[in-house]
Amino acid sequence: MTNRSSSILRDDDESIILTEPYLQNPTQKSVSIIWQTNKPAYGWVEYGKTNKFGLKSDMVIDGMRNANTTMHKIRLINLESGSTYYYRVCFKPIVNIEPSKVDFADGVYSPTYSFKSLAADNLPVSCVIFNDLHSKFPVFDSLCNALGDRDYQFTIFNGDCLPSLHSQDKVVETLTVYNKGVEAHSRPALYIRGNQEIGGSLARDFKNMFDYPDNEFFFAITAGPVRFIFLDCGSNNPDDHREDSALKDFIAYRDKQKEWLKQETKSAAFLKAKHRVLVHHIPLYNHNNTGVSIFSRTSWSSVLDSVPIDVAISGHTHQYNFIPPKAEGNNYPVLIGGGLDLETATVMVLSATDKQLSVETLNAKGEIVGKYEKHTSGADYAD
Repeated sequence: MTNRSSSILRDDDESIILTEPYLQNPTQKSVSIIWQTNKPAYGWVEYGKTNKFGLKSDMVIDGMRNANTTMHKIRLINLESGSTYYYRVCFKPIVNIEPSKVDFADGVYSPTYSFKSLAADNLPVSCVIFNDLHSKFPVFDSLCNALGDRDYQFTIFNGDCLPSLHSQDKVVETLTVYNKGVEAHSRPALYIRGNQEIGGSLARDFKNMFDYPDNEFFFAITAGPVRFIFLDCGSNNPDDHREDSALKDFIAYRDKQKEWLKQETKSAAFLKAKHRVLVHHIPLYNHNNTGVSIFSRTSWSSVLDSVPIDVAISGHTHQYNFIPPKAEGNNYPVLIGGGLDLETATVMVLSATDKQLSVETLNAKGEIVGKYEKHTSGADYAD
């Protein structure tokens, strides 16, 4: 980790790096590093098991090193699971580019950061989960403070956290606040799309700021003994709803996810996992069907109801809730995160070992408002 006060390099009082590097798309053996610059540049990452680095990686597309861009995405591969790595991001601003000549400004080097690759299957893991922040920075700060000194390996922003997709400056500001709050330069931050992120003039550019497996908003990762499955419910409106101007086709998109789910739930990674956690923004089940995605439930339930899911985690309703198995037709327990103000906001802390999965839900004061535990012996506990 690094001192935040020196994390953004400056030149003539203007930021050269618009965003501090943030980690994306983690696996047990790889991770992506993203940062943005205020001028087109060629960027690379120097990294290694010590702060002497020794390794270098950049992005090559169709035989060409990615350059003349302000969005830099570098994938580090062949990492050792659960190991600490040190890195710095580097780039050369491009002053002029011609067919046979490129003029660079002096190279820029960030401070040294560190991260730990995701834990191996037999090691404990923990993460924190936010939802429905709606760019409410005081609420986010309070939830971060509520976490205290709890340690965690990565963060999940489970939808409706980046709702202001009308202004690039606002998006960068919000992303910067979130990433600093969870130290995303050292711990990956997974941004899951909610119904708010599909609106606005920049909605179709949302994916450009992040990195996802197979470039899809639905994906799965293994961290320690947990297999996480992430789904995208899309809009809670019908596709032909007047507010969406008939520019949505989530029926086909949910069907595409259903076919992917069929393959994922047959995979070795899913079947051998000690715990299986489902994450999506809009809940499929809630008391009295409040705020649920009937469309997604109709599409996916035939698959999800036939496989072991230990807990599903959602948001959207702005009210914390726990729905026990079978209470509303659900085959698995459902946890729904709270709202967007200090009175209702929550953050979840998920931790797992081979023998136990635990999810604590905290309010903005740091009080535990709910706790769910599942033991591999078969015993469950919810408070």
